[in-house]
Amino acid sequence: RCKLPVDPNYDVDFETAGYRFYSLREQRLEINSLPVKLKSHHDVSISFRTEHPNGLLFYASSKQKDDFVAVYLLDGRVTYQLRVGAGLTANITSEAELNDGKWHTVEIVRTAPRVSLIIDQTMQPGSVEVSQERSPPVFSVEMPIFVGGITKFVESELRRHTYFGGNTSYFNGCLTDIKFDGVALETEPTKYSVVPCSEQVERGVFFHSSSNQTTPPYVKLFERFTVGAEMAISFDFRPREPNGLIFSVHGRNSYAILELVDNELFFTVKSDIKSTLVTNFTLPANESFCDGKTRHVQAIKSKFVINIAVDFVSSNPAVGNESSALTKTNRPLFMG
Repeated sequence: RCKLPVDPNYDVDFETAGYRFYSLREQRLEINSLPVKLKSHHDVSISFRTEHPNGLLFYASSKQKDDFVAVYLLDGRVTYQLRVGAGLTANITSEAELNDGKWHTVEIVRTAPRVSLIIDQTMQPGSVEVSQERSPPVFSVEMPIFVGGITKFVESELRRHTYFGGNTSYFNGCLTDIKFDGVALETEPTKYSVVPCSEQVERGVFFHSSSNQTTPPYVKLFERFTVGAEMAISFDFRPREPNGLIFSVHGRNSYAILELVDNELFFTVKSDIKSTLVTNFTLPANESFCDGKTRHVQAIKSKFVINIAVDFVSSNPAVGNESSALTKTNRPLFMG
């Protein structure tokens, strides 16, 4: 019944395009096997592209959680932090801000004489000289190694070791070409909610209806939202199914819901036990909301009148009375 498939057909694959991240919690790559060992030295490189100032690129820690290697963007600059044993620490930051939407390659190097950060083949100031008086400390890495994000169980550990706070640890952009000592991974990383980094990208939010998605298919726009006497919500949408919840907010005895039901838009507002207003919008014959076209929708409440407008054509309004003028909601406003 719908022109577009429920799941988009990607025009590229991970191998050629890399991985796209959206700052989602627990969105990540997990590396469970390496082509080389990291014990006393490492040379790790990753190419990335982003317009966002903060995000984790790479994180590995020891079994005891005391030693770690972290590479992340903070305020647009790449920071390389390392701690191995009591005698080896490093904290090196790139000179330039790199969240310019262009591809950059970050390389973190630990050798016998020094620890270095290299950006686009240029060594950054702040390399740390390693003492030659004793054997280099050994980094016993615990798998998995995280790229682009982490699990929620590692969040407190990451905050303790780095300067991240809140949800800034989740990368937004594209990552590709992950190498260890110049060698590509032999086994593809395990992917969690990442998609191929296609150039064919539209701004907006895509909601998967599939039940096996690891992230819930909704966005919480406001933690507490009051409809009150006046409310207007407007957006563009292009559905791939004829049914779906679009917006909803509830109170103790009231709510406002906008949904697509059998290819009709329904806007329902309940202000109290006795007052429920419903209006709907049906497209002209032979037209469908899921015909692949993008449409502009407005859901409007003005005291005790509600209506829907699609591409600036209005539905028949639903009209209540004075008791329905105020809709007392105080819970989250959800989209999708």
